[in-house]
Amino acid sequence: MNYWDKILEGFSFKSKGGAPDFTNPNDRLLLRMELFKKGWSDEAVNEFLHEVDLVRKKQDDGSFGSSYPVKQYNPDKGQKLVKKDASAKDVKKALGVKDDDDLQKGKDEKPRKVEPEKGDSPESKEDDRYLNYVTKRKRGSKKPDDIELGLGQESSQAGEAAVVDGMKKATKTWEKEFGRDPNRWNEMSYEDKKGWLRNNFLSRYRNEMLEVSGTWNEKKKKYENNKETYLEPEWVESAVNSLERILIQDNKDNPEAIGIENISNIGWDTKAGRKEAGISQDNDKAAEDGPGDMFIKTKDGSVIALSLKKDGKVALANKTYKQEFPKIVESMRKQMLSDGMSEDEVNKILKDFEDSAGLQVWQKGIQDAQDNLEKELLDTGSQTRKDLIATLGNAKELYLRAKNGDKEAEEQFLKLTGKKNLENGFNYLKPYLGDESTWGGKSTEQLFDDYLSTGKLSKTANHVKGILRYIVNGTSKDNPNYDKSRELYNEFRQWEHKLTDEFYGFLQKDKKNERVFKRFLLGGIHLDEVLGFKDAGGVDSLKVLFGSGEKGEGSNELGSMMDVTTFTNLFFGDGQEKDLALSLIGKSRDSNISDDERKQAQQEVLEMVMDKLEVDYETNTIGIRHPNGYYPLFNTKARSRGLPTPPQLEILHTDYTAKALQHGWNPNSWPPLIQKNFYTKLKKEAEEDLKNLTADGASYTQEELDSIQKRISSLEKQIKSVKK
Repeated sequence: MNYWDKILEGFSFKSKGGAPDFTNPNDRLLLRMELFKKGWSDEAVNEFLHEVDLVRKKQDDGSFGSSYPVKQYNPDKGQKLVKKDASAKDVKKALGVKDDDDLQKGKDEKPRKVEPEKGDSPESKEDDRYLNYVTKRKRGSKKPDDIELGLGQESSQAGEAAVVDGMKKATKTWEKEFGRDPNRWNEMSYEDKKGWLRNNFLSRYRNEMLEVSGTWNEKKKKYENNKETYLEPEWVESAVNSLERILIQDNKDNPEAIGIENISNIGWDTKAGRKEAGISQDNDKAAEDGPGDMFIKTKDGSVIALSLKKDGKVALANKTYKQEFPKIVESMRKQMLSDGMSEDEVNKILKDFEDSAGLQVWQKGIQDAQDNLEKELLDTGSQTRKDLIATLGNAKELYLRAKNGDKEAEEQFLKLTGKKNLENGFNYLKPYLGDESTWGGKSTEQLFDDYLSTGKLSKTANHVKGILRYIVNGTSKDNPNYDKSRELYNEFRQWEHKLTDEFYGFLQKDKKNERVFKRFLLGGIHLDEVLGFKDAGGVDSLKVLFGSGEKGEGSNELGSMMDVTTFTNLFFGDGQEKDLALSLIGKSRDSNISDDERKQAQQEVLEMVMDKLEVDYETNTIGIRHPNGYYPLFNTKARSRGLPTPPQLEILHTDYTAKALQHGWNPNSWPPLIQKNFYTKLKKEAEEDLKNLTADGASYTQEELDSIQKRISSLEKQIKSVKK
């Protein structure tokens, strides 16, 4: 009995007619399983069994060679069809198989060469080299010349690499266990699949990566960042949850997942990784520039890009106002032009935006406050001037006593200056009274007037910071000039809040302004790419994956994912609006409609989404209103960084966004522990707002105070109402 007879004998008895018919899908499945038993790899079987046609290939002299089987007849390759969907007998005859001796003599066609295991390609090995380096990269170490990384933060790169590395290793583990018998996996329940992945891979991988990223704190019973590597424990937890979210697919509990059983190739956003994941050379640049941080090729040939986020609090902007505001303006410009607005209209809107809320608004406000402070201190009749000179004189005397060993004086001096040692405290006094060597024969007032004569107070923000500290620390609450001292301080402190108000004031000025900013926000979360309205970088689709380090009901909370399904659930819930949105999204993907019809369908969806977005000018947030209330999706504000540093511009996802993508738009339907975590975080944010409002004797209205206290009280009730 020859090689092929043995293969046929292994399953022929299971065929309906007693002999296999390769036009029958069941018989083809039986042959597939038998080839697996004989040691054929998944790739080799797929290559051979997609279809069995007998063909003859055209030779150089114009003649046709002997018949041989192929998966599908292709005339472009010079093939001449001999028989479509050949039977086992046809294949055996064409191969000239007679007996075992023929096999030994090489007359029989041996199995195709077994393809290398997944992850053994040169591209995959090169990608693995990058992943191994980045996940274990030491802080301060020099990067090898043959490793090229992007401009992202090192900790984020390490976290992303942990997700990709983990997915590759998890998939290999799955292949060894289920690769030849995927039906066994498909028959398992959702919970059993999660249990298998955790027990056979995730728990081990989590522990390995935590050892790399942190040091165990026995008292707190958790790993803390060891500051030795760029990988952080929070990113490890996020990676583990992200992997579970994307790898365990279930039609009921996790339909958005890709499913470990459907994955063919995986690559990070490196040249080798993109090639390994099936991105062509023509699309490589688009993929590199696109939003994807990693790429997955599925067994049906699709390529999916994943944008990886550590958690739900994603920053669309989170650097200095000077850095972020111009980028926002430029991004809005591109989006408006792309949406068909005229250049004149775009320029008009953006000029108004820059004039209303650009950094120069803060700079002018601070300069005016500096000028007012200098004017106040030059006025010899000013009580603020008199109190400040008295405070500086006291600081001078305390310093001299401390220098001579008076510990009590040293303690008071350091408290007044806010410094930790005598030298630093003196350096905080020196700009206003000069060097100690100049103090002899001059009063504190004369020394201070010498300083004022230089004009530095109105030009040097660092000097303002010091003067304000002496004014605030040196004026007690029972001083009649207390309110005036706080007023001068608040003239500086107010400008971060005013800049935020000006930002929202621009939006409120015109509905068109509001709509333009909403469109910017939607672009910032890659909505066009997620919905398929815009190329996601040479791939078939994009998913945004948010990790999570929180604990859920008895196990790690799965990460969140934004795709068409979860996004439409978040914005439209269940009902006619969602059905209409999905219908329009489907229409926009119909290859039979015109470009104009496609653009019209896309625009209708975007208009529906923007109509659902609402700007709350009381809380300075942008969110969505559902039947039971308003839920903020984005926080936007200028955050103080302390004089003399300009503020930071923050545009952040709220905690609600990621949780709603996972659990649905209504927090009342979330698991109890997730609800409690959510409301507790909101309460902490409200308490922080209250602390900032009342810090350092700052002025505020009773209405502002009542509003925050009302928020805190309401959230406390929400926390108590959560069912255990």
